[in-house]
Amino acid sequence: MQENGIKQVEAMVENALVKMHDHDITGALEELLQVVEMEPENVRIINLIASCYLILGEFDRARACWEVVLRIDEGNVDASNRLEACAAPAFQSWLKRYHSVLARMDSRNYKLAAELLRQLMEENDGFVSLYELLGLCYLAMSEVEMATKVWRKGLELDRSNKALLTYLENRKNSKTIVREQITAGNLEVAATTEKGGFRHWGLVIGAAGVLFLALLIPTSHYISEKQGNALKPPVIQEKKASSNQQEGKEDGVSNVLATAGGLNFSSNAGGVDSLQKNEENNFEQEGLYYNKGFAAYLNADWEGASANLKKVVNMQSGSYINREALYYLARTQYLSGNLDEATKFYLRYLEEFPTSNYYDDSLYYLGCIYCRNGDDQEARKVFTELKELEPDSGYLTTDLYKEVMK
Repeated sequence: MQENGIKQVEAMVENALVKMHDHDITGALEELLQVVEMEPENVRIINLIASCYLILGEFDRARACWEVVLRIDEGNVDASNRLEACAAPAFQSWLKRYHSVLARMDSRNYKLAAELLRQLMEENDGFVSLYELLGLCYLAMSEVEMATKVWRKGLELDRSNKALLTYLENRKNSKTIVREQITAGNLEVAATTEKGGFRHWGLVIGAAGVLFLALLIPTSHYISEKQGNALKPPVIQEKKASSNQQEGKEDGVSNVLATAGGLNFSSNAGGVDSLQKNEENNFEQEGLYYNKGFAAYLNADWEGASANLKKVVNMQSGSYINREALYYLARTQYLSGNLDEATKFYLRYLEEFPTSNYYDDSLYYLGCIYCRNGDDQEARKVFTELKELEPDSGYLTTDLYKEVMK
């Protein structure tokens, strides 16, 4: 390759690394798939492509890339370690459960699929596909608010992910219709109206077959077919990489993985096998109580929801399930009219999980409680914080918000 070509490759790889550090995995992958056509035997580039596929949750493609690297350079340490981690019992167990989710979704058992996805996230939440699939499960169950939050969380791993952005855009376009149905100050009716409006949207999507189409298309299907085929094994000859390709590649890949999602994917990461026995039992109990509590919440069984969710909250694990339980416990207390308890749990949620999915929701409902208790000053304080946090929040369009803030 001529000097200009080498410089172009180096510039494109550097640009891809910047994108990976900036959590733009889709953009980085598109860049790398172009550059690998210029240097099809550059193992550093192929390792980076594998890292992108891994974060996206396309495990078969990632593994295929590492296998290609070893055909070119059988002593490549990074690819060997990654393949060893793939073969580890802990990850194979995790992957088996991941594939079982797809079977549950195919049979339309979305509730069980969602439960399995939450368990998988508890062990490792660094894969974009988990958020995509969990959001689709919530959508199919008419929990569109939850689907939206999950997809937004997925964008924190890959901010330009085409699938997630498309789902959110569809949801945004539907929201303007629903807002017109929200009544002044009646949060229960507003919540029911919102779910009803989006339920219709979800059924339209289901009737059109979009939901199942999305399940069958890989996360990176928006990348062109030509680029997607760039790493098929027959294209790359089995040959050793040059020394200048080898230099510094391990540090580059490991640094990217450390910053682009914080993946726990090394052979000694341990997964389930690394947990102590009591931790395994606690996790199982936490999941069991949460599932019971959430099911009760969906059925408006406030007593059953409160009893089970409190058990999860009292475990104080700080886990994904623990966060979910605390929010739904606060919501349960609110809907059952126990405003003092609701205030206590909303405040606790805001304190313990300031960067989590329901921070804006908690602020809004806390403001509503203050308003119902006649404390307009505190309500305005909370609503002001909400506006600063989410200036485009749909909550700012409600009549209750406008009345308090006028």
